[in-house]
Amino acid sequence: MSKKTIHIAIVSFVLSLGFMTESASACPNCKTALDGNRGIVSKEQQKTMAQAAKGYNYSIIFMMPVPFLIAAGLGGMLYWHVRKNAPPIEPK
Repeated sequence: MSKKTIHIAIVSFVLSLGFMTESASACPNCKTALDGNRGIVSKEQQKTMAQAAKGYNYSIIFMMPVPFLIAAGLGGMLYWHVRKNAPPIEPK
């Protein structure tokens, strides 16, 4: 298999992962609704709501660096390809 075929297979696999996940019907701001006590709820419901709020907080923390990681990855690939295809430097 050629490198181009491998790259196409990897990109196809990564893109297909995005279509296999279920979409969430909540936004990160919805965690505020889970933080407070909205009426009379049991201790078990309070525990579940606290866990969901903590999950939203962690999701925000993990989503923040993603644009920078994508930019760094693309920049690294560009740098690697330019350096690989650059003509060799001849000593004087």
